[in-house]
Amino acid sequence: MPRVSVLMPVFNCEPYIGKAIESVLDQTFQDFELIVVNDGSSDKSGEIASSYPQVRCFDRPHKGIPETRNFAVSKAEGELITFLDADDLWAPEKLEHQVKYLDEHPDCDIIFCRYRNFTDIPEEEMTEKQRKLLGREIDKCLTAACMKKSLFDRIGGFSLTCPYGEDTEWSARLVLAGIDISKRLEEFLYLRRIHNDNITLAHNETDNQAFYVSLADSIRMKLRKGGIRK
Repeated sequence: MPRVSVLMPVFNCEPYIGKAIESVLDQTFQDFELIVVNDGSSDKSGEIASSYPQVRCFDRPHKGIPETRNFAVSKAEGELITFLDADDLWAPEKLEHQVKYLDEHPDCDIIFCRYRNFTDIPEEEMTEKQRKLLGREIDKCLTAACMKKSLFDRIGGFSLTCPYGEDTEWSARLVLAGIDISKRLEEFLYLRRIHNDNITLAHNETDNQAFYVSLADSIRMKLRKGGIRK
């Protein structure tokens, strides 16, 4: 049984997925499995992933990121879970440092790290929105976390009503369940690529509304079960 399950959903990331996979295979910590779920890509993303014998690949019709992540979790055999978007990269020490922290702090359920944005887009071709995103860092980014798989048993999977922001909504449910999400390594171990097809750049107000509706449903459910822990 692998110690860590690395989960990579992919939808049309042919230019990037090879480098993403190799950044996992080059980790200094090697007790992991890498699961790639091809979410109905129309390019060669699935073929590229399947060309790596170390990768467990699953091909599915296009369902969107929440359902694809939930499917990946259902196939995970490790006691720890971590995600990597197929257009991003890891520093070689990411798994080693996060697993070490969780081993040294057995009461910790989830450990984040810092991430650094990068881009291959020439400066003169970048949009204003891309420039802003390049300089932005979210304090707790779920794809930069390593967590116990048991968290999914405790609070469930990602909401299928959130086409965007499903990771933020899931993190909010962790807080509602009284789980400490404050721990973060101050090392830049996750590299987030800014390009022309980032979901963060493409979402719209309808997606935002779905996120808040789903979060409100989680809060109401928590209140019905006995209140929110302070």
